[in-house]
Amino acid sequence: MLLNLLLKPIACGKQITEEEFSGVLTNVRTSKRKAARDLLQQYTAPEQKE
Repeated sequence: MLLNLLLKPIACGKQITEEEFSGVLTNVRTSKRKAARDLLQQYTAPEQKE
C-alpha cells in the first residue's frame, strides 16, 4: 500500500514534501487494517454453489 501510494509521484518526477509523506504514512496506518480484513474475509468466505 505504501509503495503504491509513493511510486506514482516518484515515477512522474514529482518531489514529495515531508508533509505529503507524513500524510501518506498516516493514510496507510489508518486504512491497512481494514484492507487486510477485507482481503482476509474475501479469501476465507465459503464458496457459494450455483
